[in-house]
Amino acid sequence: GLSTLRGLIFRDIKNMVLAEAIRGDGSHPYGSRPSITLSRPKAAKFRNDRQADPDGMSSIFGQAFLQLERFIDRPNRLKTTERAWSVEFVGEGGSDYGGLYRECLSNMCSDLQSDVLQLFLPCPNAEHGTINRDKWIANPSASSELHLKMFKFLGILMGVAIRSDYTLNLDFPSVTWKQLVREELTSRDLLMFDSATFNYLEALKSCNASSI
Repeated sequence: GLSTLRGLIFRDIKNMVLAEAIRGDGSHPYGSRPSITLSRPKAAKFRNDRQADPDGMSSIFGQAFLQLERFIDRPNRLKTTERAWSVEFVGEGGSDYGGLYRECLSNMCSDLQSDVLQLFLPCPNAEHGTINRDKWIANPSASSELHLKMFKFLGILMGVAIRSDYTLNLDFPSVTWKQLVREELTSRDLLMFDSATFNYLEALKSCNASSI
């Protein structure tokens, strides 16, 4: 199919096709956009008392998730080329003309790539690697019903960001992105997040009977 030629197509052409595919009338398809209220003091208090909220529902990501959870099974209601929702920060002035929305998304990404949530872990290279030490990988233990809902919500967040032309500050290795776009994985993808395992497997491949 055409996807096999993706490496031969200029980025500008890809962006043009993508923009045309998601182009809309610029308004929310179901009237006024949803509104959420976030509390940074609540999130800060949670950081100092993890036992009271082990799933991170008091984090900025958690607060947004709880207020937008109803759209997980109705993602089309967030299908817009503008801001998918409006944001208010408790005790902080300002109207959301886009800046608060972008700050909300930025804070959510920061929570995802920290220990306040259980969805992602620093990749093995963070401890013993020399490359890509800042990447995060999905936590295999995050498999509860709540965690799976949060992962699905993250997928919606990615779609929202693409449609509203906002870059999410998520440091995922190629093994994650490639699977999202159904691109074939190679051994180099393992190297990019777990160089120790890659080197170990390479050493095994070069072994022969006399060296064992």
